[in-house]
Amino acid sequence: MSPEQIRLLRATSHVLLGIGPEAFETFYRELFRLAPEARALFPADLGTQRLKLLNMIAILIGALEQTDRFTGTARHLGERHNRYGDMSGFYAPAKVALMACLTEALGSDFTPDVRDAWGTLYDRVESEMQQAH
Repeated sequence: MSPEQIRLLRATSHVLLGIGPEAFETFYRELFRLAPEARALFPADLGTQRLKLLNMIAILIGALEQTDRFTGTARHLGERHNRYGDMSGFYAPAKVALMACLTEALGSDFTPDVRDAWGTLYDRVESEMQQAH
């Protein structure tokens, strides 16, 4: 991940943090549209889940330049997800859902460079999560 991508991630993550957990309503709506079977894995009220996702993104963004901390956090996340069974089928829909969420939250600030930075982050997190299998 380049220094410019890290800068873009930090700059745009502040928008999400400013919106709060509600920023992830689109994420879950899109995830369940793309992978309806995922809905059963979550509680009816997604308020706490949206907050968990927001917090996890903040932690990962904060650890971008601390390889051990980043890797450990992402792998721990993978271990937690593994408790629910094989989650590998949800990674691709989750990435699409995240991009839809960011498109809505960031509007015109979701430039191609910002999209690439978030895509790179997602791919890096996914790779580490799968190492926990």
